[in-house]
Amino acid sequence: MPTRRPFGSILRRRRKGQRPDGTPHEGFHPGFYVRIRLHGREVTRYGGPDRRTALDFLERLRREQDRLALLSEHPERRTRFEDFAKDYLAFSERAHTPATAYARRRLVAGILVPHFQGRLLSEITSVDVEMFLNGRRAKASNATCNRSLTALSSMFKRAIALGLLRKNPVDEVHRGRETQTPLPLVDTAEQQRLIDAIPARMRPLFLLALETGLRLGELLRLSWADVDLPGSRLRLRHTKAKRPRIVGLTRAAKEALSGLLESRVRALHGPDLIFPTAGATRDTLRWSWRIAFKRAAASIGRPELRIHDLRHLAAINLVRAGLDLPTVQGVLGHTSLLSTLRYAAYSDDTGPMRAAAALDRVRSAREMPQQGT
Repeated sequence: MPTRRPFGSILRRRRKGQRPDGTPHEGFHPGFYVRIRLHGREVTRYGGPDRRTALDFLERLRREQDRLALLSEHPERRTRFEDFAKDYLAFSERAHTPATAYARRRLVAGILVPHFQGRLLSEITSVDVEMFLNGRRAKASNATCNRSLTALSSMFKRAIALGLLRKNPVDEVHRGRETQTPLPLVDTAEQQRLIDAIPARMRPLFLLALETGLRLGELLRLSWADVDLPGSRLRLRHTKAKRPRIVGLTRAAKEALSGLLESRVRALHGPDLIFPTAGATRDTLRWSWRIAFKRAAASIGRPELRIHDLRHLAAINLVRAGLDLPTVQGVLGHTSLLSTLRYAAYSDDTGPMRAAAALDRVRSAREMPQQGT
């Protein structure tokens, strides 16, 4: 069996090189160099100060040459966008959380494939991506466009990892500036009215969202094995950050779970979920439940409220109660404290009023001597 020809060689230069006339060559420095054959000619490049570094550099060059040869010598790998989208969605189901995989499936199948259908992956440039964004911005916000751009970039990164593409065209495209949605300012009385307006059979899910601050996907994947009623806590195994955490239960949350525990009917197959009738899948909520929530929100005069706003209200309640932000971060499951800082302004609602009153006192003190004269 013939042996494979070595890709390149390593040589050592102990001192600076010399030109044919004997003058020193400033371009060469002591160290190890790699010599390879590139485009029919020999090329020498600096590899590093030691042999191990030069060997690593030579191995990187070899892998890069193999990848480029794979792209040029195998025309069957010139994949069309819609064909690769199927493989990418299968990869997303394995690599991403169910919620992320569900969102990517909607974006790729519903938006990206109809736009880039028929195009080869290698033919799509940053200009094409810019034109796609320009069309999207006429119909959607910057935040929505950025989510589409993130999904597209993830597809190209996967294609590069598989050797189907050399460069990610999304890297040269700037994302739009997102405006943060204002948080709902709903007092505790309105919160109770909202929960009371929800049908009784659906109320425990939304009450638990308000009392614990759990995400919708986390709630729908809760099973009775995760509940510790004597210890007043929930053990979350399936989270967005893929790290388990523990959440405490309030008195109202324990009463709601106790009522469900007494009336529950065990499923014959599958996990013993707490809310088996709420989710059409593990990460979506049936439209009947969503409609019931919107009707309840409209009945209290807050039709703009969303189900995810219950999580925001839970965070606002925590900071109003005096909890420090790192503790709130742990309860909500944020990986970064920056995500929790948006609730810092609600730790003291009277702060702006007290600041205005202080300014009034300063101005009054300055005006009093003038009135006396």
